Amino acid sequence: MQIDPTHLAALSSILRLGSFDAAAGALHVTPSAISQRLKALEEQVGATLVLRSQPCQPTPLGARLAKHAEDVALLEAQALGDIARSGAAPARLTLAVPADSLATWLIPAFADAPEMLYDLRIDDQDTADDWLKRGAVSAAVTGHDRTVPGCDLHPLARSAMWPPPALISCSDTFQTASRQRALPRHQC
Repeated sequence: MQIDPTHLAALSSILRLGSFDAAAGALHVTPSAISQRLKALEEQVGATLVLRSQPCQPTPLGARLAKHAEDVALLEAQALGDIARSGAAPARLTLAVPADSLATWLIPAFADAPEMLYDLRIDDQDTADDWLKRGAVSAAVTGHDRTVPGCDLHPLARSAMWPPPALISCSDTFQTASRQRALPRHQC
Protein backbone atom coordinates (compact mmCIF):
# COMPACT_ATOMS: atom_id res chain seq x y z
CA MET A 1 0.00 0.00 0.00
CA GLN A 2 1.37 3.41 -0.95
CA ILE A 3 0.29 6.53 0.90
CA ASP A 4 -0.24 9.77 -0.98
CA PRO A 5 2.24 12.34 0.38
CA THR A 6 -0.37 15.10 0.18
CA HIS A 7 -2.61 13.03 2.46
CA LEU A 8 0.24 12.57 4.95
CA ALA A 9 1.03 16.30 4.80
CA ALA A 10 -2.61 17.08 5.59
CA LEU A 11 -2.64 14.69 8.57
CA SER A 12 0.66 16.00 9.89
CA SER A 13 -0.44 19.64 9.57
CA ILE A 14 -3.79 19.03 11.25
CA LEU A 15 -2.10 17.41 14.23
CA ARG A 16 0.75 19.92 14.46
CA LEU A 17 -1.47 22.98 14.13
CA GLY A 18 -4.58 21.66 15.86
CA SER A 19 -7.25 22.39 13.27
CA PHE A 20 -8.32 21.80 9.69
CA ASP A 21 -8.40 25.56 8.99
CA ALA A 22 -4.85 26.11 10.25
CA ALA A 23 -3.62 23.11 8.26
CA ALA A 24 -5.31 24.49 5.13
CA GLY A 25 -3.59 27.83 5.62
CA ALA A 26 -0.20 26.22 6.11
CA LEU A 27 -0.57 24.04 3.02
CA HIS A 28 -2.19 26.80 0.90
CA VAL A 29 -5.33 24.79 0.15
CA THR A 30 -8.95 25.04 1.28
CA PRO A 31 -10.25 23.45 4.49
CA SER A 32 -12.41 21.27 2.25
CA ALA A 33 -9.28 19.93 0.50
CA ILE A 34 -7.75 19.11 3.90
CA SER A 35 -10.92 17.30 4.93
CA GLN A 36 -11.01 15.33 1.66
CA ARG A 37 -7.34 14.34 1.97
CA LEU A 38 -7.80 13.16 5.54
CA LYS A 39 -10.99 11.26 4.62
CA ALA A 40 -9.17 9.52 1.75
CA LEU A 41 -6.29 8.56 4.06
CA GLU A 42 -8.67 7.27 6.75
CA GLU A 43 -10.51 5.21 4.14
CA GLN A 44 -7.21 3.84 2.83
CA VAL A 45 -6.03 2.67 6.25
CA GLY A 46 -9.51 1.73 7.45
CA ALA A 47 -9.36 3.70 10.69
CA THR A 48 -9.99 7.10 12.22
CA LEU A 49 -6.74 9.05 12.44
CA VAL A 50 -7.84 12.33 14.03
CA LEU A 51 -10.18 12.98 16.93
CA ARG A 52 -12.20 15.99 15.85
CA SER A 53 -11.90 18.10 18.98
CA GLN A 54 -10.39 21.49 19.74
CA PRO A 55 -7.52 21.14 19.22
CA CYS A 56 -7.58 18.08 16.97
CA GLN A 57 -5.88 15.10 18.60
CA PRO A 58 -4.35 12.00 17.01
CA THR A 59 -5.53 8.47 17.48
CA PRO A 60 -2.64 6.04 18.11
CA LEU A 61 -2.52 5.17 14.40
CA GLY A 62 -2.80 8.85 13.46
CA ALA A 63 0.20 9.68 15.66
CA ARG A 64 2.19 6.85 14.08
CA LEU A 65 1.40 8.02 10.54
CA ALA A 66 2.21 11.65 11.45
CA LYS A 67 5.59 10.50 12.75
CA HIS A 68 6.07 8.57 9.50
CA ALA A 69 5.39 11.81 7.60
CA GLU A 70 8.09 13.53 9.67
CA ASP A 71 10.56 10.73 8.95
CA VAL A 72 9.81 10.92 5.22
CA ALA A 73 10.41 14.69 5.28
CA LEU A 74 13.81 14.15 6.94
CA LEU A 75 14.78 11.57 4.32
CA GLU A 76 13.64 13.89 1.57
CA ALA A 77 15.69 16.77 2.98
CA GLN A 78 18.75 14.52 3.13
CA ALA A 79 18.22 13.23 -0.41
CA LEU A 80 17.95 16.74 -1.79
CA GLY A 81 21.09 17.80 0.09
CA ASP A 82 22.48 20.93 -1.49
CA ILE A 83 19.88 21.06 -4.25
CA ALA A 84 17.98 24.34 -4.05
CA ARG A 85 14.62 23.80 -2.37
CA SER A 86 13.07 27.18 -3.03
CA GLY A 87 9.95 27.65 -0.96
CA ALA A 88 10.18 24.23 0.68
CA ALA A 89 9.65 24.04 4.42
CA PRO A 90 12.59 22.90 6.53
CA ALA A 91 12.61 19.33 7.77
CA ARG A 92 11.03 18.85 11.20
CA LEU A 93 12.42 16.57 13.91
CA THR A 94 10.46 15.65 17.04
CA LEU A 95 12.65 15.24 20.13
CA ALA A 96 12.04 14.53 23.80
CA VAL A 97 14.44 16.68 25.82
CA PRO A 98 15.09 17.37 29.51
CA ALA A 99 14.36 20.94 30.59
CA ASP A 100 17.85 21.37 32.06
CA SER A 101 19.49 20.46 28.73
CA LEU A 102 17.22 22.91 26.97
CA ALA A 103 18.13 25.64 29.46
CA THR A 104 21.88 25.09 29.24
CA TRP A 105 23.37 23.71 26.03
CA LEU A 106 20.70 22.49 23.61
CA ILE A 107 19.54 25.85 22.19
CA PRO A 108 23.05 26.77 20.92
CA ALA A 109 23.28 23.31 19.33
CA PHE A 110 19.97 23.90 17.55
CA ALA A 111 21.17 27.33 16.41
CA ASP A 112 24.08 25.61 14.65
CA ALA A 113 21.56 23.81 12.42
CA PRO A 114 19.18 26.50 11.10
CA GLU A 115 17.98 24.26 8.27
CA MET A 116 15.96 22.14 10.72
CA LEU A 117 12.82 22.72 12.75
CA TYR A 118 12.58 21.01 16.12
CA ASP A 119 9.32 19.96 17.74
CA LEU A 120 10.22 19.46 21.40
CA ARG A 121 8.60 17.36 24.09
CA ILE A 122 10.02 18.57 27.40
CA ASP A 123 10.42 15.86 30.01
CA ASP A 124 12.81 14.67 32.68
CA GLN A 125 16.13 13.07 31.64
CA ASP A 126 15.07 9.86 33.37
CA THR A 127 11.80 9.54 31.46
CA ALA A 128 12.51 11.22 28.09
CA ASP A 129 13.11 7.82 26.49
CA ASP A 130 9.52 6.83 27.33
CA TRP A 131 8.47 9.05 24.40
CA LEU A 132 10.51 6.76 22.14
CA LYS A 133 8.90 3.65 23.55
CA ARG A 134 5.49 5.12 22.67
CA GLY A 135 6.67 6.02 19.16
CA ALA A 136 5.84 9.70 19.72
CA VAL A 137 9.32 11.09 18.91
CA SER A 138 12.22 10.23 16.63
CA ALA A 139 14.89 10.84 19.26
CA ALA A 140 15.36 11.68 22.94
CA VAL A 141 18.09 13.40 24.92
CA THR A 142 18.61 11.37 28.06
CA GLY A 143 21.04 10.76 30.87
CA HIS A 144 20.80 6.98 30.46
CA ASP A 145 23.64 4.85 29.22
CA ARG A 146 21.18 2.28 27.89
CA THR A 147 19.08 2.38 24.77
CA VAL A 148 15.50 1.59 23.85
CA PRO A 149 15.08 -1.66 21.83
CA GLY A 150 15.39 -0.88 18.13
CA CYS A 151 17.21 2.40 18.77
CA ASP A 152 20.81 3.59 18.86
CA LEU A 153 22.64 5.50 21.60
CA HIS A 154 24.87 8.44 20.61
CA PRO A 155 26.96 10.29 23.23
CA LEU A 156 26.47 14.01 22.61
CA ALA A 157 29.37 15.64 24.41
CA ARG A 158 32.12 15.28 26.92
CA SER A 159 31.25 17.25 29.98
CA ALA A 160 31.52 17.56 33.71
CA MET A 161 27.78 16.87 33.87
CA TRP A 162 26.77 13.53 35.33
CA PRO A 163 25.32 11.63 33.73
CA PRO A 164 26.65 13.01 30.43
CA PRO A 165 23.91 13.70 27.89
CA ALA A 166 23.24 11.13 25.21
CA LEU A 167 20.86 10.94 22.29
CA ILE A 168 18.77 7.85 21.64
CA SER A 169 17.43 7.70 18.10
CA CYS A 170 15.03 5.15 16.69
CA SER A 171 15.22 5.78 13.00
CA ASP A 172 17.73 5.96 10.22
CA THR A 173 16.10 9.25 9.25
CA PHE A 174 17.46 10.93 12.37
CA GLN A 175 20.92 9.47 11.85
CA THR A 176 20.89 10.63 8.24
CA ALA A 177 19.77 14.11 9.23
CA SER A 178 22.32 14.32 12.02
CA ARG A 179 25.06 13.68 9.50
CA GLN A 180 23.82 16.86 7.84
CA ARG A 181 24.35 18.80 11.11
CA ALA A 182 20.76 18.46 12.34
CA LEU A 183 22.01 18.15 15.92
CA PRO A 184 25.71 18.93 16.03
CA ARG A 185 27.93 17.86 18.87
CA HIS A 186 28.14 20.74 21.28
CA GLN A 187 30.17 21.45 24.37
CA CYS A 188 28.08 21.27 27.53
